[in-house]
Parts: sequence; C-alpha cells; structure tokens
Amino acid sequence: MAEKMMNPKFSIIIPNYNKGILIKNCLNSIFNQTINKEEYEVIIIDDASTDNSLDYINGYDVVLLKSNRLGAGGARNCGFEVAKGAYIILLENVLKKTKRIESENYYKKIENLYNWIESGHAYTYEQYLNE
Repeated sequence: MAEKMMNPKFSIIIPNYNKGILIKNCLNSIFNQTINKEEYEVIIIDDASTDNSLDYINGYDVVLLKSNRLGAGGARNCGFEVAKGAYIILLENVLKKTKRIESENYYKKIENLYNWIESGHAYTYEQYLNE
C-alpha cells in the first residue's frame, strides 16, 4: 500500500469487486499518463473480492482500502474519507487504453470545473473513452 501524499492535486477513486485483469488494465492506463505521478493519488477500494484482484492491485503504487460488500457507492464513500486531493475523479475499474492527457490542459479543465462549482452551480459529467 502506498503512503498517502501530503497535497496531491487530485485523487482518483476506483471501487473494485472481482475484476482481476480489468483492474490491472485500468491501473496501467492511469500510470501510463504524462501527468506527474506526484500530483495525484490513486485510491482503490476492494469490496471483498474473491478472485485474484488483490494480486494485480498489490503491484501498483496505490492506496488500497478494503471494504466488506458495500457496493460501488459505499466503496466510493470509503475513498472519499481518505482522499487528499483538491479534486476527486471517480473511475470504474474497467477503464482501458485511454489517450494520454496533457497535464496543463487537463488541470485547466479541472480548475474551470472547480470554479463553476464554487460559484454555486452543481455539475455532473460522464464521458466514455473509446479505444
């Protein structure tokens, strides 16, 4: 399990239950980005998997939490409790092969979103990434 960073810019929260190789692909996609790894933390909440998920997860520099069948929402809430980032990114464990994200452009989008929320607006957005 990784030591939590003091002040990462964002926290990536991923619930997992019995997704084995899919969680490995997801983590490979995250850690192959061009964004400096010191600027984010990855929090995985394993929801009592009975497959080999933990074997894959233990090979990465992540914060690993364990829950007992809380479901995806409950697992995410566990991640919120320990997240240190100024921004939170929720991912599903089936993410794979994303395009590289350019750091400056990505942070600008996140900061714009944060300013929008701070101005009293509510916002939600879902994006599907294709190979």
